Amino acid sequence: MHNVRLLIVEDDPLQCEKMENLAEDLGYEVVQTAGSAGEAINLINSVQPDVLIMDIHLDDDLDGIDVVKKAKPETDFALIYVTSLSDYETLERSQATDPDAYLIKPVSEPQLKSAVELAVFKRAQNQKLLTKEFQNRENFISGVLNKSVFVKIGDLLKKIAFDEILYFQASKDKYCDIVTRDKTITARTTLSELAEVLPDSWFLRIHRSTIVNLKHVQAVNKDYVLINETLKVPLGKTFKQELYSKMRVLG
Repeated sequence: MHNVRLLIVEDDPLQCEKMENLAEDLGYEVVQTAGSAGEAINLINSVQPDVLIMDIHLDDDLDGIDVVKKAKPETDFALIYVTSLSDYETLERSQATDPDAYLIKPVSEPQLKSAVELAVFKRAQNQKLLTKEFQNRENFISGVLNKSVFVKIGDLLKKIAFDEILYFQASKDKYCDIVTRDKTITARTTLSELAEVLPDSWFLRIHRSTIVNLKHVQAVNKDYVLINETLKVPLGKTFKQELYSKMRVLG
């Protein structure tokens, strides 16, 4: 597993050099090393490593867990903790930072290789899950918003789903009525403006004063369109051909 960029934080120079040599022997790129908490925080956010190898017990006011907590919100990396201790309290504190793997001193080459591969794998899987979750959320929101209109009523923008709308009817100047199954809402817009934004797969202008929801068209006469079984909406001569082109006529 090459082309993995590592940042090693270890306050013991000999241990730091050893891990750096092991990592390079394995084909990893060690972009930087740090020996103190302050240096580590600055480097994490500047070099943006793929994997952070962090010694928990630093000879500093902050330990490795504190460093990760300060740096994590600003960057994304796979996290490996290095420790010579395995006490419950330390492990419990470290879990809050969501580590991907642990290394116990003295670090060996096989141990380092396994930890880096595990950390990179877990990070990649998490990214896939996050991406999928984001896409699902965006697709859901997009689907909801793309199948509705929002009408300003007082201080609110009221959502009306396409399914609810039977037709739009021109009202007074620069206004139109949105006729639904159970009510009529007046909106400050013109039919021409509506025709520009409404999807033609759902809506069609059939008269100079009317746009219908094609889903609710139940019958067509030379003079009108029947909607919701009882509503007869006038059909203009100049709009007939476009309506007929969307219909599958048998007989």
